[in-house]
Amino acid sequence: MFLQTSSPLRTKKTQAIGIPVIDLSLDPSTLSHHIIAACQDYGFFKLVNHGVPNRVISKMEEAVHGFFSKPASEKVKVKANPPSPFGYGCRNIGFNGDVGELEYILLQANSLSTGSETLNVVANQPTNFRCAVDDYIQAVKGLTSGLLEILALGLSLPDTSTFSRLIQDANSDSCFRVNHYPGIKPESNQPKPAHRIGFGEHSDPQIFTILRSNDVPGLQISTVDGLWIPVTTEPTDFCVFVGDVLEVLTNGRFKSVRHRVMANMSNRSRTSMMYFAAPSLNEWISPIPQMISPGNLRLYKSFTWNEYKKAAYSLRLGDQRIDHFKCDLSTIVIFNIRRTTRTHIHIIKEQEQHKIGSRKARKSRSGMKLGYEIHDLENHENHDLENQKNNKNSYHDLENHVPAFHGGEGGDRWGKAADGGGKRRAVGKAASGALGGGGGCS
Repeated sequence: MFLQTSSPLRTKKTQAIGIPVIDLSLDPSTLSHHIIAACQDYGFFKLVNHGVPNRVISKMEEAVHGFFSKPASEKVKVKANPPSPFGYGCRNIGFNGDVGELEYILLQANSLSTGSETLNVVANQPTNFRCAVDDYIQAVKGLTSGLLEILALGLSLPDTSTFSRLIQDANSDSCFRVNHYPGIKPESNQPKPAHRIGFGEHSDPQIFTILRSNDVPGLQISTVDGLWIPVTTEPTDFCVFVGDVLEVLTNGRFKSVRHRVMANMSNRSRTSMMYFAAPSLNEWISPIPQMISPGNLRLYKSFTWNEYKKAAYSLRLGDQRIDHFKCDLSTIVIFNIRRTTRTHIHIIKEQEQHKIGSRKARKSRSGMKLGYEIHDLENHENHDLENQKNNKNSYHDLENHVPAFHGGEGGDRWGKAADGGGKRRAVGKAASGALGGGGGCS
């Protein structure tokens, strides 16, 4: 069936461009440089040697295949009931008239905030389904936390948990979604691929999205000038998308990427699994101070995730939701004046205190000048040494903290940490299980 898109289809031609492919087994310093460049230039990158065991991925794929292979009469037993979005859905994307050529299942990803809707969905599935989902969510949540800490390190933030703490919060609003795009029958008379959309153009509202799909094509990302780039994926790769919240936190330095999925023109089904990393509903979102300066004015207002989420889902899929939370020109000027005024006052006070102390210690102007120069030089050298020490310690601590950095795919340390029968990596307070199960699932 041909389905109209929710917004006019941009027809600027697609073009194959080298999409960033990042190897997670690189050292943290090099890794942070590559990830930051990808987030700035594309808002997207592919991840290899991520360390998530193939066993965890395969079990999740088997569970997904089993669910979508059920008769429609079975799947609708766990359908989403508005206003709750959680459960099974077919064709409808949200509640505002957007449609696509797919079916899906949406679950909450945090055990401590899991509502009855999600519990009802998984309770109606075999035990292996619940265990597969739980193990997979824990693995990708740990991976996401590590990536966010690498980002914080690369941005020279004093606290590397600035971003990761948002999804490690016990009340994180993260969710997990699986999309299934059925293959076409050979005898069907379908419209040309260029005119069919499986899932319309949009950006993700959360912080990060971690996507894993099979090798059936369809995913496309958009460059800033509107060029669509087809994304080829390998079954062992992950795709990482910058979301709206991360764009706000970095004051626009990272851009949330607009993407879409073309209708499946293969006779094989396309399946994609997405972990949407989100803060708690009451978390305040605003540009972090390190991203604002006289040369980088504040671009976004402050808001809670709940406010943004409600606004985002009240709009159509293809709308530029983040634009509704940008500062207007007068607000930007006021923010900048306040910040500049505080900075100038602080500098003037320091200068006056420095002059008073220097006059007492030195009577001659030449001696005063020499004293200034020696004092400033010593402070500069001490500051540089301290920065070097802190950076070295940060890389060392982060390397020890994130098991994925110690090996490639299926690496020993990560494999043990992600193994449901062994010791799992603690991810905040939510390490007890993404869906309340866990322990002996693997």
